[in-house]
Amino acid sequence: MFLRRNAYEPGRAHVVVYNWDRDPTVEVDLSEAVASGSPFELRDAQNYYGAPVVSGTYDGSLVAVPMTGLEKASPIGTPAPPHTAPEFAVFVLFT
Repeated sequence: MFLRRNAYEPGRAHVVVYNWDRDPTVEVDLSEAVASGSPFELRDAQNYYGAPVVSGTYDGSLVAVPMTGLEKASPIGTPAPPHTAPEFAVFVLFT
């Protein structure tokens, strides 16, 4: 798992998850980008305008992120290719 803050937009970061074991959920440490007690929202980069994958108030502990059941947005006029999860997923973090 990698977390990279956006240098140009405070309160935004990207979370990259390599899940070679294909676990249905992974534990993600958001402490680099989210202060304890702050609201956060984690969106799937392959379905950015869909519902958040995880949201709530960060309590400083690891956050369980689902890696199965994720839906990919369909391009107009074309069926969507399969989602890259559970092996690989990218999320956009907002605080």
